[in-house]
Amino acid sequence: MSAVLPLKDSSRELIIEVTRALEPYFPDITAKWREKIAQEFDFDGRILVALEQLQLAAACTFICGKNDFKGLVESLSYHGSRLAKLQVDTRAVARSFELYLNVCEPYVGSLFGERRAELMATLEAFSSACFVVVSGAYFDAKSEQNAALLSILDAELSAADLPSVFEQVLKITAKVFGASVGVLMLKEMGSNRLQARAKLGFSFTSPPRITKPSIELPERSAPAKFVPISQAPFRLARASFAPWRLEDTSRAANRFAPERSARLKSSLLSSRSERSLPAKSIRVAGSAFASISRT
Repeated sequence: MSAVLPLKDSSRELIIEVTRALEPYFPDITAKWREKIAQEFDFDGRILVALEQLQLAAACTFICGKNDFKGLVESLSYHGSRLAKLQVDTRAVARSFELYLNVCEPYVGSLFGERRAELMATLEAFSSACFVVVSGAYFDAKSEQNAALLSILDAELSAADLPSVFEQVLKITAKVFGASVGVLMLKEMGSNRLQARAKLGFSFTSPPRITKPSIELPERSAPAKFVPISQAPFRLARASFAPWRLEDTSRAANRFAPERSARLKSSLLSSRSERSLPAKSIRVAGSAFASISRT
């Protein structure tokens, strides 16, 4: 991804000029934009905040005083990845840019008069450039998610026993989230205790070390169970069934349901080329892995 927005210097000067002029009106513009978004989409607060950080009012923080277009690109990339994890369609992202420009247009007309058409064209080019950056980060995040899911399936098929699978899943998860330490904990059957089954980056004896290798859960906070309800990968629903037998850790690799795992892996591989798989986060991958590896 480019470290700068694909804009000419003359265009940047116009963008800064119109953004500074609109700065006092951004609270009103953003409020009207939120109303329009609410009319077309049913987004929760997290999505709405992420979309708002892509718009001209948020860009003003970087370009009005500091002329920091590089910082703006970093912000756009971060929130593009965030929207990918929140499963927001890129068409909705593009529409949010369009609606914001529609709200801005009357203000630009009243402030600049005959220059309205020129400046609106500049703002449209700026929004398009921002969308390119957001889309790049969005699809990079999707690719990383797909690669992580495939790695987990490979680990399931190649591991000799369950402890080895747990270790591989923990390593993959830590890599995806950029973590240096981590613990995989499972609920013991017949109790509300979470017991550490795999660890990464520390030990039980030398620093950094685990002081509590198990956690006692309150009665009402027992974790929910999930099972697949259709052939579509990672579409999950709540269900009630007996907890996974944690003491059974001696199963051979050929008993990890490889035929079902292979079908799921094939679905993932075929959808990677389309770059449209609604991949979930690694947390959901863990649930999917648990359900397909149960005998």
